[in-house]
Amino acid sequence: MSDEIKPLSMEKKTDRKILLFGSAGAGKTTTIKTLCDSFILDESHGSVMLDCGKLKLSSSEDLLLYATHDHDYSKSILPEAAWHHLKNDMVGIILLIDNRRKDPLRDLETFLLKLSSQNRNKNIFDQLVVGITHFDSSRTPAISDFHSFMDDLDLLPQQSPPVFSVDTRSFQDISMLIQALLYSLEPTMNTMCLKENGYS
Repeated sequence: MSDEIKPLSMEKKTDRKILLFGSAGAGKTTTIKTLCDSFILDESHGSVMLDCGKLKLSSSEDLLLYATHDHDYSKSILPEAAWHHLKNDMVGIILLIDNRRKDPLRDLETFLLKLSSQNRNKNIFDQLVVGITHFDSSRTPAISDFHSFMDDLDLLPQQSPPVFSVDTRSFQDISMLIQALLYSLEPTMNTMCLKENGYS
């Protein structure tokens, strides 16, 4: 089984970005440490402190992962200045939900509302993948419950984002989330690797 994350076939080679956000303790920082070649703690963007990791996709292309800290920015994920910086060359967004929390479905709705308010463009949900963490400790709600819950939300487009149960300590699990984002951009290029990781 191959865990290789393939580079994006874009003419202009540049660093691409993925933003991780979600519940406190869901595994955002662990995700970066599991996947990335290097880790920088508290990188500042417009007065906001973010964890940052770098994964080399090719000799000329890096993938940067940024994780928000557990601050409450009211109705948004990040202050506008930080969002403006990160959205340039953004591949997509990974939302991590801790299934051990009191109401994971409500957590999911809260973060989706913040994302909608931050971007004001439903197309952003086409670049979203949801990871449910600590599923081994709490299997309720089930993955199917998250799908049904999102299907009933008016703020989402016709097709809800994919949802996976993931262990953020597992390179294979995190690779699967990244591949799901790459698949949304270039399906033919990443289909094989997605199937190898159980996304079919």
